[in-house]
Amino acid sequence: MKFGVWVPTHFISGWDPVIRQAAENPGQLLPGNRDPGYQLALETIQACDAAGFYTTLMLQRLNGPDAEAWIMASVLAGMTKKIEIMTAVQPGLWSPAMAAKMGASIDRMTGGRFAANVIAGWNEAEQHVYGGTGLMKEDPAARYRRAEEFIILMKRLWTEEVVSHDGEFYHLHNASVSPKPWNRRTPPVYAAARSEAGLEFVARQADYWFVDIEQPVTSFEAAVERTREQILGMDARAAKYGRKMRYAMQSFIVHDEDEAAARRKAESIHSAVSIATDPRQIEVGLIGSAARIAERVAIYEDVGLDLLHIKVAPWRTGIPDFVQNVWPLIPHRGTVQ
Repeated sequence: MKFGVWVPTHFISGWDPVIRQAAENPGQLLPGNRDPGYQLALETIQACDAAGFYTTLMLQRLNGPDAEAWIMASVLAGMTKKIEIMTAVQPGLWSPAMAAKMGASIDRMTGGRFAANVIAGWNEAEQHVYGGTGLMKEDPAARYRRAEEFIILMKRLWTEEVVSHDGEFYHLHNASVSPKPWNRRTPPVYAAARSEAGLEFVARQADYWFVDIEQPVTSFEAAVERTREQILGMDARAAKYGRKMRYAMQSFIVHDEDEAAARRKAESIHSAVSIATDPRQIEVGLIGSAARIAERVAIYEDVGLDLLHIKVAPWRTGIPDFVQNVWPLIPHRGTVQ
């Protein structure tokens, strides 16, 4: 099992005391004029990089107190050694050529550590404020057609010398991206989707799918079974296109000395998290002692999960606790080579 970690941001962890205080006091800086939110992100990702985590994801949320995703990703890329730098990108806010150029640049500078998380989009206000082309709410499936065309063009620009294209959403004439990604590879694409149109888009174009257990579940066993069903369903979809998917899932890790203490901690997290934190990330069930969490990680691996993308609370103490106490017990840890 490989592990990924979110870059701590206000949108996904506004409950964290450091992030909350930074948002409430935007003019307050640390000694050396360092932004406290950036400092927490740097400490977190460097600790995960040193431990051997496989990837990290910088979410793109333009409205609000979070740093711009590509800027943060570029800074973290220069401050880490092995961890994959996954950056969220929304078609409609970026052109495929610009995303390909920025992604190739990060990939080249890091020796092949860039990945893209392509998001079809949901925030109409961001599209309007930041000059996007809109979300086409009258035709939700169009968002996925645009995302698919975006990925196709991005990959072509990474691998072909000159690209011309006249499509539904994008038009390119003799476009090129240079330099190409490191070793002329094609960086991986991660995506999430729930709708029929979205699932078909993922099956055709993504390398990793963020598995969604969809309905709330009442037990760890139910979460595992739902995960198994989702993976089997996507395997069948991808097979229609001659493809093989890899699977990631988002989860909170809630560790304590025993099950009861961890459950109490999980309940407090559940009540405190922001609306952006889906409670199903707790219902995945990675709650309990270090041995229990490790055992459950192995079960998820057995049903076909390749990567767990985690959050902890609070970040500053949660990551060191996980790395020291839980990480050594994880079987078959997949790390960056």
